[in-house]
Amino acid sequence: MKMQLSFFKKTSCNKFPDVVSLSFKVILLFIILSVTIIKPAYSQITLLNETFDGATFPPTGWALENVDGLGNDWVQNTTACSGKSMSYTYHPTLAADVWAYTSGVTLTAGVIYQIQFQEKTTSTTTENLKVTVGTSQTVAAQTTTLLDLPNVTNSSCLPRTANYTCPSSGTYYFAFNCYSPPNKWTLYVDEVKIIALFTPISPADGSYLASNYAYTWTWTEGIPDYKLYVACTSEDINCSLTGLLSTLNCTPSTCNMDANQDIGGVPTNDSYLWYVKDNDGTTISPKFTYHLNRTITPTSTWQQAPPYTLPGGYSWFYYKVNMIAGNHYLFATCNHSGHDGTLPGGSADFDTYIEVLDAANPQLDNDDCGLGGVQSYLDYPCTLSGFYYVKVRGSSLLGTDWGTFTLAYKTSSPCTPLPVAPTSAIADHTSFCAGDYTNIQLSAAGGSGTTLNWSTSCGGTVIGTGTPLSITAPTSTTTYYASWTNSCGTSSCASI
Repeated sequence: MKMQLSFFKKTSCNKFPDVVSLSFKVILLFIILSVTIIKPAYSQITLLNETFDGATFPPTGWALENVDGLGNDWVQNTTACSGKSMSYTYHPTLAADVWAYTSGVTLTAGVIYQIQFQEKTTSTTTENLKVTVGTSQTVAAQTTTLLDLPNVTNSSCLPRTANYTCPSSGTYYFAFNCYSPPNKWTLYVDEVKIIALFTPISPADGSYLASNYAYTWTWTEGIPDYKLYVACTSEDINCSLTGLLSTLNCTPSTCNMDANQDIGGVPTNDSYLWYVKDNDGTTISPKFTYHLNRTITPTSTWQQAPPYTLPGGYSWFYYKVNMIAGNHYLFATCNHSGHDGTLPGGSADFDTYIEVLDAANPQLDNDDCGLGGVQSYLDYPCTLSGFYYVKVRGSSLLGTDWGTFTLAYKTSSPCTPLPVAPTSAIADHTSFCAGDYTNIQLSAAGGSGTTLNWSTSCGGTVIGTGTPLSITAPTSTTTYYASWTNSCGTSSCASI
C-alpha cells in the first residue's frame, strides 16, 4: 500500500503553506477497525449534505459573494476535516467580507431545522465566522443570524450547530460569512448539513387539549417502534393521569392515544410534557408542552375565555379558578345579558353542561339549562377558598354533543355589612278591646342596619320606620314585624 503524508510548514518570510510529501510502503499484517455509532439526538430528514469533495466549486446551486470585490474569496481546499473543504485565506491589508450561500432548501412553517458543519482555523490567530439564513442569495436577504463565532482559534475540527424555526413555508438559503480582520490566517468550513428535526405537526406545541379524548400525535419524521412519553414537569415522571399509560407505542410519523388511555379526571398538573424515545431509551425529540386546563381569573365584570372546540365524542375541557370564600362565581355558555348584566356573554353551538369540581374531583355544583334553552348558566357560591375546576362538556353522556363554545365568567363579592335582625319587638299595649286606645307605640331592640322597618308581614309593605314608632291602634288582632335594612338588603324579622 502506498501512502502519502502531507503537512504544512510555516516559514518566517511568508504565510503560504509549503507541502512536503513522504511516500513509503506499508505491509498490513492485521487490520483493526473500530467503529463508533453515534445516534442522532433527533429523528431527522436531511435536506442538504455538502462535503465540498466535488470537482467544481462552488457546488451546484451554491453562490459566492465578495461584498467589496477586493481581497480573497471562499475557495475549495484539500485541507479539511474529511476530504476537501471550503476555506478563506487572509489578505494582508483587507478585511474579509465574503459570503457563501447554500443552494435553496424548501422549509415548512413551524418546523425546527438545524444547520450542522465542521469548522477549524490554521493556527492560534483569530478568525470570525457568521452563519445566517434568508430568502435569497444576497446579503440584504440574510436577515436572520443563527450563529456568530468571533475570535475562533481552534486548529482542530469542531462541530457547530444552530437551530431555526421556519416562520413561513418557502425556499430559504443559508450562508457562511467570513468577516476576519486583515492579515490573519485560514478559516475552514466542511461537512455542511441542513436537517429537519423531529417536530410536531398536530397537536401544536403549547396547545390546550380536551380531556377524555383519543389524540393522534404526528411529526415530520419517524421510524417504527418509537414510544410516546407523557410526563409532568420533568422527564420520565408519570403524572398518574386516570387511565393514562406513561408510554405508548408509535408507528412511523404518528402516535395514537387510544380510548382506554384517555386523559381523564381533573388534571393533577396544569401542563404536561410529551416527547419520544427509541427502543434504546434515547430521547429523540424535543420536549413539547400541552395544557390540560386554562387558568381564568374572574372579576366583577363579565369576561370571555378564548373559544374552544371539543374535538368530538364524550370530551370535555377544564378551567382552573382560584375562588374566595363568600364570593359567587358565575359561568355561562349562553347569552345571559338579559338576565344579570351586560355583554360579553357566553355561546355554544351544541347542548352544554357546566360543572364545578375541586381537586378531589367530586362534583360540587352543576347546570345543564339554567336559563332555558340548551346552553348553561351556573351561579356557584364558594364556601371555602382555594383552587377549583370548571368543567364544560356536552350534555349527553353518549358523546353526541360537541363543538365550539365560549365560556363567559365573572365574580360577585358579598355585600358588607349585612343587616342584622332585631333581637326583640315590643308594644306599649298588647291586649285591649277595639276603641280602648287611639294609638299604640312599637319598639324594637338589638340588631343593626340603616333603617328599621315595620310591617304586618315579614318583608311585606312597610307601615312605618324607626323605634319607637307610634301607629293607629288596630281594631283586630294583628302581628307586627320589625326588620333592619341597608344597601346590602333586609334582615329577618322580630315580631310582636
